[in-house]
Amino acid sequence: MLAVSINSGSPAEVGTSLLVIALPENPTIAGIAGLDSAAQGSLSRSIEMKDFRGSRDEMLHLTGFAKGPRRLLLIGMGAVTDRRAALRRAATVAARTAHRLGVGEMVWYSGQITPEETEAITVGLIAGAWEYIDLKSPPPEAERKKPLEKASILTNNTDDTRRALGNGQAIGAGHSLARRLAMMPGNLCTPEYLAQTATEI
Repeated sequence: MLAVSINSGSPAEVGTSLLVIALPENPTIAGIAGLDSAAQGSLSRSIEMKDFRGSRDEMLHLTGFAKGPRRLLLIGMGAVTDRRAALRRAATVAARTAHRLGVGEMVWYSGQITPEETEAITVGLIAGAWEYIDLKSPPPEAERKKPLEKASILTNNTDDTRRALGNGQAIGAGHSLARRLAMMPGNLCTPEYLAQTATEI
């Protein structure tokens, strides 16, 4: 399962292969001005020129910096009516994209977030990184990409946030197990196997 952690660092300075920035529909530069400055204005230009509108699931890849994040991924949340649900969905799409890119690890940033939103993001990240590979033949070595193994959420490192992270990890683990059992063929996911799994839980 994806390892998710809290990082209280600055988005412009965090060292990562991929920094994901979640933004609502019709975004503004407010809240990411420091990051935009480090990116030499590429974020504000992308928003002003409507290259990125913040539509739901919309993505825009940008080159990172010499120091700090090496890649940027803007991801849209659309017209947000339920912020927790929007963050969870965006986190799922982001982790799925990061997994496909083969970056190995990523950092998530969505401005100021509550502990409840931290939990939702954690659940989304774990869901997006999940893949059923038990019965898949591995691709040729030359074509293999790093699986997404680690993700961190940029937010305040408090007791409430850490508790929310733990809750999100527990929910994500439960969802991952349920998805795995649903994907297993009947000759493997037998009543005996289900009983054994329930006992282990």
